[in-house]
Amino acid sequence: QPAPIQRLACECVGILSLVRLSPFVGMLIAGLSKVSSDRDEREWVSYQRGARHIHLSTHSAEQAGASMRYLKAVAAAMGRTSRGVLRLEMCRSLSESLSRLMAPELLVPPDETGASEWREYCSSGSAVEWWSAFSAVYSHAARWAQRKAAHAPFCLDLMARMLALASRDGSAPGGPAFASSKLHSQLLLMLAAALRRETARQAVLPTAAFYVGALPAQYVADDIGGGAALPARPARRLPPASARPLLFSAITARRPTTQDSKSRDPLGTRSSYVGPVVCSSNSCRASSDTVIPRIEWSGSATPPTMKARASSLQSHGG
Repeated sequence: QPAPIQRLACECVGILSLVRLSPFVGMLIAGLSKVSSDRDEREWVSYQRGARHIHLSTHSAEQAGASMRYLKAVAAAMGRTSRGVLRLEMCRSLSESLSRLMAPELLVPPDETGASEWREYCSSGSAVEWWSAFSAVYSHAARWAQRKAAHAPFCLDLMARMLALASRDGSAPGGPAFASSKLHSQLLLMLAAALRRETARQAVLPTAAFYVGALPAQYVADDIGGGAALPARPARRLPPASARPLLFSAITARRPTTQDSKSRDPLGTRSSYVGPVVCSSNSCRASSDTVIPRIEWSGSATPPTMKARASSLQSHGG
């Protein structure tokens, strides 16, 4: 289909998932389970691109269960996916859908109700299974980045965002426990290795800046400073001292001036995310110095507009 029709269809995916999440997730899972060949992977790319707009939710037990099933299904599919274009769409769609679910209070406008529901869900026993699937997704992304250099930029981007989202207070206790492990040190080493490759440096610089700006300060200070948090590494791995200049060059490349300090974008440089902005139908403006994930709403549909459409569908039995 032509690109404009595909974009419109993706927006419809987001609207429908607001009111019919469980049936929609069921269709996605059924499709993912049939992806088993190179041809299947090529054909599934457009569907996975549409999944960027899915609205995972913990509003009810049914929606929380559907969100869990989707994350587990994507994790399972990642284990057998080999085509780079599908891996890219999986990483991008997870970045966007997980950001909406796990940091809804940072959307524009803020979704405080969603934030409260997420905190309540994380404090329940059901969250244990969520973090298990979350960890499986992270592990697959790390494996892709390590085994295929060309796939490292978008895999590292997803990994950094997942660590940042998990380390938020709203994701306690399971999230910080996941993020405070040695994963952030591993990510530092992988970023440093990617930055040493000229072919990948430009694509990885934004993620390195994101790493410094979005992860907890103590993690970054320990890692870059070569503190005790850094794990033992084989001799061929990049030592911390060699990593520092590359990471600091990444920071310098994105360091805001006095004039643009209000529009820092450590959570979304050069990707489908934006920093602290207020988005209208046709424009965005800086709002505060708070670090927030960018959710890119295709076309002119902003979050409140899409929710209004969803309410209209419900009122008409759609």
